[in-house]
Amino acid sequence: MFKDPEKRQKLAEILRREGTFGKMELKVKSLHSKTVEETLQGGWHTEVSLGRLGWTEQMIQNSREWAASRNLLKKNPVHGADEWRIPVEATYTHTDRTSHETEGSGEMLVDDPEGHLLDTSGVDVDSLIRPFSKPLT
Repeated sequence: MFKDPEKRQKLAEILRREGTFGKMELKVKSLHSKTVEETLQGGWHTEVSLGRLGWTEQMIQNSREWAASRNLLKKNPVHGADEWRIPVEATYTHTDRTSHETEGSGEMLVDDPEGHLLDTSGVDVDSLIRPFSKPLT
C-alpha cells in the first residue's frame, strides 16, 4: 500500500480531511450481466433435402410459402429443382451472471506531527510493516 503513490496520496488526503486515520473506508462493487443470444442456421433447400431432415410434407409446404413471401425462392441452375432459403436450426443461449465484491479496510490511529509516516524516501517500508502484519497473541 505504501509503495503505490496513488494509495499513499489517498492516505494523505484522509489524514488532511479527517485529522486521523481512524476512519474506515469500504468499497462495494456489484456487477450483473445478462446475455441472450439466438443463432439461426440454414441455407438453400429442396423438398428432398428437407425430407432427409425428417420434415413432414406440411412443414415443407409451409417453409416454401414462408420463403416465397420473402422472395427467397430460386431454380437451381445445375439440377433444375426449386430451392428456397430457410433457417432449419435455431440455437438459443441465455447467460445470467451476478457477482458481488466487497473490499474493506480497518482503522488505525497515528500520531505523526512531523509527517514522517508518509515520507518513505530511503526507508524500507516492508521491514517496518512486517512486524505489525502478524496477528496479536
